[in-house]
Amino acid sequence: MSNLTYASDVPPPPSYTLRPVPPLIPGISDLNLSLVLPVLAYWTFSLAFDYIDGTDFLDKWRQHTSAEELTRNTVTRSECIRGVILNQGVQSLLGLILGYFGSGDLYGSEEHDVAVWARRIRLAQRAIPGLLALVGIDAKGVALNLAVYRPNMAAALDGGNYGHLTKTITGLAGNELQVPAFADWEMLLANAIYWYIIPAIQFGVAIFASDSWQYFGHRWQHENRWLYKNVHAVHHRLYVPYAYGALYTHPLEGFFLDTCGMAVAFGLSGLSIRQGMWFYVGSTLKVVFDHAGYLFPWNPLRIISDNDAAFHDLHHQSWGVKSNFSIYTGFWDKVLGTYWTDTDDAKARYERGRIAAERKVELAKVDDEDTSFAVPTYPEADSKTIKTL
Repeated sequence: MSNLTYASDVPPPPSYTLRPVPPLIPGISDLNLSLVLPVLAYWTFSLAFDYIDGTDFLDKWRQHTSAEELTRNTVTRSECIRGVILNQGVQSLLGLILGYFGSGDLYGSEEHDVAVWARRIRLAQRAIPGLLALVGIDAKGVALNLAVYRPNMAAALDGGNYGHLTKTITGLAGNELQVPAFADWEMLLANAIYWYIIPAIQFGVAIFASDSWQYFGHRWQHENRWLYKNVHAVHHRLYVPYAYGALYTHPLEGFFLDTCGMAVAFGLSGLSIRQGMWFYVGSTLKVVFDHAGYLFPWNPLRIISDNDAAFHDLHHQSWGVKSNFSIYTGFWDKVLGTYWTDTDDAKARYERGRIAAERKVELAKVDDEDTSFAVPTYPEADSKTIKTL
C-alpha cells in the first residue's frame, strides 16, 4: 500500500453518511412528540397552579384576590378551558399537516461539521502576522523563539503553520495519505462553537424572532379597532389572568400570533425538530407562568429579562392595555415607548382595584341577605291585597 502526501496545508474534513435521527421516545416520532410535549407541559404546569390557587400556601405572592377574579373576569373557567382545547387542537392539526410535507432530522455529519469549523479557525490564523505587524510586532520572529517551548502557539503566530502536526488516513482508493492534523486547541474551540455557541445563537435568534412577531402582531390587534373588538378582545375577557387562561384566545389570533410566530422563529433560527421541541416547551412554560398570577421574589427569569408575570399582568388591566405588548423580553416596548415605567402609579391602581372588588363582593352579600327577607308572594291574592299586608 503506497503512502502519499496530502497537497493542502489545511487538514481535510472526514467523510460522513447521513442517517435519520432515532426518536427520543421509541414508537413516537420527534415531530409528533414536539406537538404533544408543549400541550402536556401546558396542562401540567397550569393545573399545578390551579391547585395552588385553591390553597393559601402562596397567597402572599398572589397579584390578585379571589374577589377581583370573581367580579372582573367576563369569562368562566369552563369557557376558558374549552377555548384553550380548541386552539391547541387546531395548532396540533396544522403542525401535523406541515410536518407531513417536511423531513425529519438527520445525523452523521457532526464530526465533519466540527472539522469544517476547525478548518475555518486554521484559515483565520493566516491573518495573525499581518494584524500583529500593524502594531509593530514581528510575529514570525516571536514564533521562531517560541517554537521549541510552545510549538502550537508558535504555529498560530506564524499564520497557522502547523507543519509538526500530521496524521495518516486511508484514501478512497485504499491508499494511505499523510495529511495535516488539527491542534488540540483548534478542535476544542471548534467543538465549543458547534455544540454550544451555534445552538445558543439559534435559540437567541428564535427568541428574538418570536418576540418581534408577537410584539408587532399583538400591538396591531390593539391599534386596529376591528381586530381588537372581533379577535383580541376574547383574551382580554381575563382581566385577572390565571395559568390555563394563557392560551385562551380567538382561534384566528392563536393561528396568527402563536402558530405562525413559532413557524417564523423556527425557520429563521434553523432549529432542528428536537431543538424546536424544547423551545416550544420553554415558550409554553413561560407564557403559563406569566398568566399564573404570582410574583415570586426568586424568579430566575428576571436574571435575563424583566418580562415576567407582573409585566404581562399590567397589560391585562384596563389602564395598562396600551403597554407591555412583548412576550419574552421588554426590548421592543422599551425601544418604541410602550413600556410601563410608573411603578408607583401601578401599585396605587392595583390597590384601588382590590378595594373596589372587595366592596362589590360585600355588596353582593348584603343583597343576598336582603332577598332572604323579601315580601312573600300569594298567588291567590291580587295586588291590592298584597299592598295591605
